[in-house]
Amino acid sequence: LTDFEFPLPMIATGMSVTTATESLGSLLVPGAFTFDAAPGNYFVSFFGFATLSVPQLGQYGIEISQVSSPVPVPAAVWLFGSGLIGLVGMTRRRTH
Repeated sequence: LTDFEFPLPMIATGMSVTTATESLGSLLVPGAFTFDAAPGNYFVSFFGFATLSVPQLGQYGIEISQVSSPVPVPAAVWLFGSGLIGLVGMTRRRTH
């Protein structure tokens, strides 16, 4: 998470990123932090105090998922396999 800027006229602001069981990082001043994300649910909390007001809270859920597609077998594998079968067939024919 980078380049998180706090809006004006907030006088004190912050944010945090957590999972259901652990904190991955938090900021109380403008800046950035890095965390390793695995598939699962993450929660981002933004909070701040504006001049002469009560705290403004917000919480947003982020879901990160991993999608993987099956890797096709290259054509060379099929060609190699058919060549091996041909060699086995020729060897068996010679021995008989």
